[in-house]
Amino acid sequence: MDEIALTLATFNRSLRSLHAWKTHSLTTRGLRALACIPTLQDLDLGWALCGVITEGLGELVRGCKNLKRLYLTALRTLTDHDLNQLTMQSSQLTQLDIMGTRNITPDAVYRLLQSCKHLELLDVSFCEQIHASFIQQCSTQFPHVDIKGGIFHQVRII
Repeated sequence: MDEIALTLATFNRSLRSLHAWKTHSLTTRGLRALACIPTLQDLDLGWALCGVITEGLGELVRGCKNLKRLYLTALRTLTDHDLNQLTMQSSQLTQLDIMGTRNITPDAVYRLLQSCKHLELLDVSFCEQIHASFIQQCSTQFPHVDIKGGIFHQVRII
């Protein structure tokens, strides 16, 4: 996938949409290449990235200022730091999918909701630290954003 990203950055700098779902071989090198495509608006990297991508993700969002839809589904290594980079750099973001993320905290999600004024859809389903009560609170405070997900705590009676 890195080679494909390099080829796209070299020969198709007007690309608007890329779906690299489940490619499993995109690294920081590939993200840096995609950052050279300033017209990119729709990027699906769900299940595609491996390892820590903090550096590459930061470069990606700085280079692709027009990103509107970003899918980072099941990116287990995504952290608050990564989400904060999105918050600071992606002012045009309308959709973000971080479903299945383990390390994102409610504080980082809240900052994202405050900063991304164009956000319409946020999927935090199966995010271990994001609970239904937090989603309910944010849905009230940010009614223009459709927030999906939230873990419910269940009490087991034995």
